[in-house]
Amino acid sequence: MFHRFIVFFFLFGVVCSNATAQTRYRKLAPGVLEQIKPDIEEEETFSGPREIVELVADQKLNWNPNFTSKSNTLLAKAQSTTFRRQVWALEFGFKPMRMIEVDGQQVWYLLYYVKNNGMHKNPTPETDANGNVIHSNKPVNHTVRFFPNFILESHQLNRAYIDSVIPEAVAKIRRREDPNRKFYDSVSISSVPIKVSTPDEDNSVWGVATFTNVDARTDFFSVFVSGLTNAYRWQDPESFKPGDEPGSGRRYSFKTLQLNFWRPGDEIDPNEREFRYGLPTKAQLPPKKSVDELLSIYRVPERVDYQWIYR
Repeated sequence: MFHRFIVFFFLFGVVCSNATAQTRYRKLAPGVLEQIKPDIEEEETFSGPREIVELVADQKLNWNPNFTSKSNTLLAKAQSTTFRRQVWALEFGFKPMRMIEVDGQQVWYLLYYVKNNGMHKNPTPETDANGNVIHSNKPVNHTVRFFPNFILESHQLNRAYIDSVIPEAVAKIRRREDPNRKFYDSVSISSVPIKVSTPDEDNSVWGVATFTNVDARTDFFSVFVSGLTNAYRWQDPESFKPGDEPGSGRRYSFKTLQLNFWRPGDEIDPNEREFRYGLPTKAQLPPKKSVDELLSIYRVPERVDYQWIYR
């Protein structure tokens, strides 16, 4: 009987410890976090049909078989090939852009989390009623890693700032934002396996992107976040010829999240209360600045807070 009580209190302590771990974090006010759900398009799971240029350029493969049709030759198949791949994506949430002073320099920072909701797309070959091979994107759940790249672009100044790893800034931001939560920088977060979250278990991982030496004249800017998905596009050069190394001149572009911001202040005594998420309305535009000009510098077709692009 005594041993049963010990086991009971031990299990009770574990349950309470887990509950405390979930509730000890600082509670955020409603609407503070902006959340962007994963966005996987069907066409991102394949490329083509297109040529395999390394094979098509080899004229030695151009021959006429005697016992099968020419459409069954390697060259014919290489002229129209569909490349398929599994695609995963993460949920991204963030707080408004903020500022903090570290060792005498002003640091702009973006506090964020990434969350693995699972349901990634995996092209799976199947056979239909007529015996033809088709592919269906069956959802799969698996752990992923986040290898981020944050770039802050000042549009009107045509300047770009890469996320800097500043341990002192991360420590100070943690004390300010939530001392009980672990915040990773853009290097250390890549070492954390991001497990699939469920309604009963939130496996979100929190990080912080920091930018230094940002020109105080920056009013219209965007933060580009890559690494939230493995979706990509590629294009081969038309000039590929026999003897070239495989993949020579191949150009890749990766799916990237563009977050838009603006601030109505000037370079005199900048403060974080001036940051705004999204684009200004027509009434908020400064003098001599048109809506068309604004959309042009952000490279967006209309007023949007964020968009997915390939770059």
